[in-house]
Amino acid sequence: MEGSAYEPQQKEAGLLGRGFKGLKQASLKAIQWELIKDNAQFIHKLGVLLRRKNDHQSGFVVNEARGLDVAATADLYQVPVEFIEQLIRKRRRQTKQAAYCAFGFGWLTFFYWLYQSLNQSWSSGHVIETFEFAPFCFVFFLVAFRNALLNYQLRTRHVATAMEYLRTEEMFWPA
Repeated sequence: MEGSAYEPQQKEAGLLGRGFKGLKQASLKAIQWELIKDNAQFIHKLGVLLRRKNDHQSGFVVNEARGLDVAATADLYQVPVEFIEQLIRKRRRQTKQAAYCAFGFGWLTFFYWLYQSLNQSWSSGHVIETFEFAPFCFVFFLVAFRNALLNYQLRTRHVATAMEYLRTEEMFWPA
């Protein structure tokens, strides 16, 4: 009698065990191992490309006087000079828009920060929040300055430093 009471439990455990084993095998069959292998090889190749040093610099060719050499850049990338000129005009528009938008957002966040600072009670929690929010205003102004500098460099076709840009006699605002 003991054997008969024991056997059904063993069969149920066996069925349950076979169920998990079958589920495990089915899930392993559902995994697309070839696709995973191909993607791993692709990621490896990308890593090799990123680690490898390029034969040429990325971006524009810069001459000894730190001027952008459009003809040499076109020759390097094997494209017409007109194409490079078109890219410069497009990038100038993008940097102009980004500079003005970031400048506007910088002033918006500054005025919001100022409004909140003046209209709230000066508790210890508020002072901490005030100092924590100030860098967000600063970041917008930095992004605006960076884009304005890039716009200036493209406009003058000269790789200028930030101090050269600030001391320029030409138009300061992005155009």
